[in-house]
Amino acid sequence: MHIFRITPEERESLVCDMLNPFICKSPPNDTQSTVTGRNYFIVGKDAESGLLANAPDTHTYSLDTAVPGEGLHSWNQTEAASAGDWFNPLLVTGLYGGGVQFWEPMFPYEFSSGDTANFYDEAPTYVSQTIVSLPSYWSLGYDPDSAVTTLTIKGKAENCGKKETKAGKKETKAGKKNTKAGKKKTKAGKKSKTH
Repeated sequence: MHIFRITPEERESLVCDMLNPFICKSPPNDTQSTVTGRNYFIVGKDAESGLLANAPDTHTYSLDTAVPGEGLHSWNQTEAASAGDWFNPLLVTGLYGGGVQFWEPMFPYEFSSGDTANFYDEAPTYVSQTIVSLPSYWSLGYDPDSAVTTLTIKGKAENCGKKETKAGKKETKAGKKNTKAGKKKTKAGKKSKTH
């Protein structure tokens, strides 16, 4: 399940020159003709360790995993099972333009089906973390009696579309645009007081 940090409209604008219907052409043999295409291959790294910034220290990426509208996929490739042996969930992060575009707990169908209860959890820590809203804990559980799979994600939330004003009150972007000195126009063009 991809959890994106950008809007669907922003995702649609992240175009690239395609290798095939699913993957962006990757360097060094193929170059991208647009800035948005080249941004798929710009990754943020910690200056001292060289590890990916805002990703767990075990994450690495492969150049052939850049998916349009998503990013370059990174995960713990050292401990990842082969597709045939894969059972436990896997955390994937999406890199683009030096940042993290998405956070994805990925799991195979077999984990969330059958007659056996399954549970997996992880408390990732991030290298050079500058994005405070990256989850600090996640778990996935499957209950065979109810056939329900439960994903739990914990962490700090971003202040979605709100900013702090000088008076210390929070106002939304839309609220600031549509009001002027406590008054706003109605559809009929008359002014009414806002409360």
